[in-house]
Parts: sequence; structure tokens; C-alpha cells
Amino acid sequence: MAMSFTLSRYIGRTFAIRTAIVMGGLLVLLFLGDAVEMLRQHASRDTITPMTGVGLSLLKLPNLAEKALPIAVLVGAMWAFTSLNRQKELVVARASGVSAWQFLAPALALAFAAGSFVVVVYNPVSATMFSRYARLEAQLLRGQTSQISVSETGLWLRQADQGDQSVVHALRIDDRGEVLLELEDVMIITFEGTQDFSAHVYADSARLEEPVWRLENAWITPAVGSPSFEETHTIPTSLTRDQIRESFASPETLSVWQLPQFIAQAEEAGLSAARHKVHWYSILATPALFIAMVLIAASFSLRTARLTGFVGLTAAAAGTGFALFFLGDITAAMGQSGVLPAPVAAWAPTLVALLFGITVLLHLEDG
Repeated sequence: MAMSFTLSRYIGRTFAIRTAIVMGGLLVLLFLGDAVEMLRQHASRDTITPMTGVGLSLLKLPNLAEKALPIAVLVGAMWAFTSLNRQKELVVARASGVSAWQFLAPALALAFAAGSFVVVVYNPVSATMFSRYARLEAQLLRGQTSQISVSETGLWLRQADQGDQSVVHALRIDDRGEVLLELEDVMIITFEGTQDFSAHVYADSARLEEPVWRLENAWITPAVGSPSFEETHTIPTSLTRDQIRESFASPETLSVWQLPQFIAQAEEAGLSAARHKVHWYSILATPALFIAMVLIAASFSLRTARLTGFVGLTAAAAGTGFALFFLGDITAAMGQSGVLPAPVAAWAPTLVALLFGITVLLHLEDG
């Protein structure tokens, strides 16, 4: 028996309202928690006023909300299905011949639509605001003029140009300009191909003037021959200032539309883009993840009217959801380290959640 449009709209509206309420509550908690923690840690800084802390928290909030959305979908779906079940509305629907898959359809459709909206529209807005937050946070809270972090051993870069490889090392970096990027106390090792040593170059500074590094006071030691000194020496590069800066910045500062081009350019230039690839595939998995959250919620809440231990079932659903997020952190780390391919690392938790939800529902409803 086909489910009526009125019932479909009612179930969909119930799910959407409950999820929106849960998300609203999470937004308030996330904002207050982040703002209070920021002010507590940095209250002694002259650059941080209460209004500055609130502003930074507002810029960061869309990114935090994007991470919390799957939880809101899970809790909202559980709330909606449990409410419908306790009011015997789903019991009546079952008695009229409507299957569980039919009255799950409106929630699944809304979950897919919401996930698609997050990917296409919300993520670019979130990435833009988080990028602004990252720049301000680096300047105001950490006193950095650049998002490029230099470790105790200095800055290391690897670049590839027309089949040849170079390794660039610098002790300090000046990234305050809008166009130019300058390295200080520079060492560049060049190779023919990927293994054959070509030359060793030491210089006081290296300025990135695309498409070359312009080195000042450079000593060049070739593989064969004597060292030579040049006041100005150039080395070709396909790297850009934006590529270098963004390779050190969080992938969350790039939108789903910017990531593919960045990944291609970074890999062509010899930079590692593993973090960005895992993040990009994770964003693309959002609609399927939302559907999986609805299926998991349904697995634990559709039959609570006939079962005892509602609190235990709710805890089991929440535990399952958080276990999946924990699995996501593990697979993401494995993907970023190269142990797993990026698509597998990003999609594995979502596929596990989908298979789990479908299997449990098939067992309860059709088994």
C-alpha cells in the first residue's frame, strides 16, 4: 500500500523540526563553550577583548556546526521516530499496510537533501569563515604573521619541475607581503629525476617570484665541479605562494569547490595533499552519512513501543553513532599517513554505518 502524501509530509516535518531543534541547541552549546574557553585561555592578552573573542567564535561556529550536523541528524531522527512511536502513529501506519521503509522515505529524502545542501552551499561558506578565523587566530592568539608554521628544524618543502626534484629548507620565513614570499638561511638540494644528485645551493635568502626562486648571495656546489658564488641565482619552481601557504593551513579553510584544483596543483608541484584529499572525500560523503544516521536512529527507535529498556536502546544508538565518529578519526589518520587510500579512509565509516543500519532494519522488519 502506498503511503499518502499527507502522512509523508507529516513524518518529514516532524523529523525536520526535531533535527532543527537539536541543531539549535548544539549551536548554542558550541558557541558558548568555544567563546568561554577562548576568553579563559587568552584573557591576559591585550589583543583579545570580549568582543574579539565573540567575533572569533562566530567565525569558527559554522565549521563546528558542520562537524556536529551528523550528531544532530542522529538525535533528531531518534527523537522523531520515538515520538511517533509512543503516540501510536507508526503503529496505525503499520496496521494500514505501510512498511517501515515507506515511512522512513521522507526522513531519508530530507537527510539526502540536507547533506547535498551542506556540500554544495554550506561548506563553501563555512570554509571561507574558517579561513578568516585561522588568519586572525594566528595573528591575535599566536602572534604569527603567517599560517605557515616553521618547526624547530626549519621549513621543509619538496617541489617537482619537469621530472626533476628539489628539496628546499629554510630556517625562517617572511610571508607578510600580499604577493611575495621570502625564505631566509636557505638550502636547496636539486636532483635530476628523483634520485640523481645535481647540486647543493646555500643562500642568505630566497624570494619566490613565480615561476622561480630568486636567491641572494648563493653558493652553488654541483655534483661535478667546483663550488661557485653568485650574488643572484634563480631556480625554476612551479610552486605558488598560495600553494605553499595552503599546504600548511588546515584543509577546512578550502571549500569543496577549491579542493580538487588545489590537490592537483599540489601533487604536480610535489607537495603532499593527503590531508586535503581525505577531507574532500569526507565532504562528498556527507549526504550518505546523513542517510546512515537516519537508518541507525530507526534501527534503535522504531520498535521501542514493543520493547523494554528504552534508555538502554537510546544509549546504544548514541554509542553506535559516536563509535562511528571514532572510527572516522582513525581511518582519517590512516588516510593522511598513506596507510589507506584517501577514498577508502573517508568513505569507510559511512559505508559501515549504512550497512549496519540496513542490516538491522532488514532483520527487525523483514526478518
